[in-house]
Amino acid sequence: MLENYLYEHGGTWQRIPQWCNGFVALGQTIARRNSDDTRLVVGLAVPTRAYGAAFAAAGYVLARAELPVEQLDCTDHFLRLCNLPPQTPVIYRENDRLLKGTIEGYEQHYGSAYIVVRVNREHAKRKVPAFLATNIQISGKRFAKLPKHQTGRVVLDDIPLLRACKVNLAIRDFCLYPRLDATIIGNKKALLDELNTPLAARTVDDEFCRGTLQDILRLKERVTDGLGYRTSLRSEQGGNVKPDANETPRLVIFDGAAGFLKWRTMWRESDWIVMLDKTETRFEEAVVTLNQEYVSDRLDSSALQFPDMPIAVDMLAYEEKRR
Repeated sequence: MLENYLYEHGGTWQRIPQWCNGFVALGQTIARRNSDDTRLVVGLAVPTRAYGAAFAAAGYVLARAELPVEQLDCTDHFLRLCNLPPQTPVIYRENDRLLKGTIEGYEQHYGSAYIVVRVNREHAKRKVPAFLATNIQISGKRFAKLPKHQTGRVVLDDIPLLRACKVNLAIRDFCLYPRLDATIIGNKKALLDELNTPLAARTVDDEFCRGTLQDILRLKERVTDGLGYRTSLRSEQGGNVKPDANETPRLVIFDGAAGFLKWRTMWRESDWIVMLDKTETRFEEAVVTLNQEYVSDRLDSSALQFPDMPIAVDMLAYEEKRR
């Protein structure tokens, strides 16, 4: 999947190490598993945590990218927007541009209902019919005030780095439509540094494309408001990493013992990858805890098949009923 990708090291481009592709293959395998009744738990004891979670998430996201995003039902989304309080911040997509706006309410004209969105301080409004309601996305940010005038931000619907990926995906949909495939819980600074790692690859047309891991993971916290994302990041030390009731990821990756030990009672509807660094202070405690879960909750997992993992990586995998 990423076999031909390169990373920058010492001013030169070098092929991604084979062990990285092992984690990519693991994420890909988990993504293609299909079970509504059971969830998968994979525990990994690794020599170092560096890049393991990031590449496993990359494999998972790219494999899931072959599946179309379920589009929001326009009617349901329209009704949800109608129930929002006035001044709720939104992003409105108009002619491939993103405009900041606020909900002003809804109106009816000649038997048709419209959401009214204000897009600047000069009283400019857009009346959006129900069948275009998905062009309005609730913003995760509250605007201090709307611009006096705005032309909007151009929607970028291409990611050059993905053209070289051996995955059948619609890059425009990948850019525009959100879906939370995976959440990573770990050391936020370390993970953000890894997502900024420069990558490159050549397409079948010999085009040299550059980017970063963020181009693949589409981290929600780093994507332009109103555009598509695929992953989210929670700090292992955070005071609140509870799942969003409206958006449960299919996969949760605990990147380190601290996050697993602190937050393992949550996220029980999702598949898990538990990545434990053998040099961590709480490694043994986390291993004992994971083994206890394995003994008490596992189902018959004899049919599970996984790719070969890198040398010195120990793996435990089992299924249990979704809770």
